[in-house]
Amino acid sequence: MIITGITVYELLGLIKDGQAPKKVKYRNEVLYYDEESKDYYNDEDMNPLFAGANTKLDKEVEIIEEDVEITKWGDFAIDEVENKQLKMDNIKKYIAIIMRTQNEIIDEIKKLKGK
Repeated sequence: MIITGITVYELLGLIKDGQAPKKVKYRNEVLYYDEESKDYYNDEDMNPLFAGANTKLDKEVEIIEEDVEITKWGDFAIDEVENKQLKMDNIKKYIAIIMRTQNEIIDEIKKLKGK
């Protein structure tokens, strides 16, 4: 895992240039990039990074780059789905994980194809 530090202002420049990092850390919170909204969210409360008045342009953001490791779903999650014992919070979390994983798979396929 490689972590580099830039300012929020520089992060906005990366987004503008179409080079938004997929994962950043801001104020000790890991946030994930959403292509559609062009903003960063965590998995819990889905508050956008740039919509908040507390986001300061000169504050540091850590870009977290990881080798993509696709993991299988655990038996607990599968049992939860099969037994229809899902709670709404878990449904939202699983959907976010599925969407992010699907995007990572697509990105890796594009890299392998040389695009």
